[in-house]
Amino acid sequence: MEEQSYLIFRLHNLLYGIQTSLVKEIFQLPEITPIPEAPPDIIGILNLRGAILPIMHLERRLGQPISGCSPTDRVIVLEWQMIQVGIVINEVLDVQTIPTTFIETEPNYGRETHINTAFISGIAKVADKTIILLNSEALIRHPNEVAMMVWETEANQEEQIVPETLQPDKILSNFYDLYCPQATIKQRDIFRQRAEELGKSLEDLSINATVPLAVFSLGEEYWAFDLEFVKEFIKIHHITPIPCCPNYIVGNINLRGQILTVVDLRPILQVDSGNPTDNTQIIVIEIDDIKAGVVVDEIFDVLYFEQNKISPTPTVVAGELKNYIKGTMPYEQTMLTRIDLVRILAEERLVVK
Repeated sequence: MEEQSYLIFRLHNLLYGIQTSLVKEIFQLPEITPIPEAPPDIIGILNLRGAILPIMHLERRLGQPISGCSPTDRVIVLEWQMIQVGIVINEVLDVQTIPTTFIETEPNYGRETHINTAFISGIAKVADKTIILLNSEALIRHPNEVAMMVWETEANQEEQIVPETLQPDKILSNFYDLYCPQATIKQRDIFRQRAEELGKSLEDLSINATVPLAVFSLGEEYWAFDLEFVKEFIKIHHITPIPCCPNYIVGNINLRGQILTVVDLRPILQVDSGNPTDNTQIIVIEIDDIKAGVVVDEIFDVLYFEQNKISPTPTVVAGELKNYIKGTMPYEQTMLTRIDLVRILAEERLVVK
């Protein structure tokens, strides 16, 4: 069965998907610089580690009015035909591997008819969800204009010339007046700090790399898996218990004809057990020839973290738990723990024979 991996995100009340192979980076929306003479769907530019990144708002690209930006919005950086563009969306949800048999390429669009169908490659029906799959080639409508805008801006920066479109009398309004009129002083500071962090060149970073992580909760704590091991996120279906197994083996599920063992890492991570809720999901992971599902309380984010912001395992973490942690990092006014999936799955006690 042919399958394709998609990054799933939300824009207002609709779900969208874009091929994960096009996604280069995801970060929280920073302050951006509007450019009046840019294509209409490009709402501004961002200095991303020394390179100019055009920022497109997906609402405007899809022919809808922009309802405004929020500090909780995300920017997904896409690369297509050697051009990178950031698109503003509301919320990143998960990564899903969708079989081609689940995708309607000539569907009845229903309530999605207000979207120009040129931007849609198909509609996927996954469980009880409808996901609009975007046509990346149609999405980036002005590749030549965008490339020229980036080239001119970068060339002028090298010559320390302020481009005409960036001169004060040429800028119609700033980011906040145009897109965040309700932003508080504190929120404006947050937007500005994000832009400053993203603007740091690679030479300013102690380690020139970022790590993509899938963020979720277990109990009252935030945890993360390396995204390279994550295949998809699914809702809990019928789980068949396995007799005579320890409590961290939840059971088996049938995932599109494949039997998948589902595990609960709470006992290993020393987290109190809890009851399933409407937000409870399974993260499907795969390392080498091992494929399994991990039950989590709620999935929160797919983010890229700078290596230099990941701290070693705290000394207060003792015993067996320390063996399964790769580090910690700040997240949403608290701390996030990165789990060493390779070491956990190497545990013989997690193997169901």
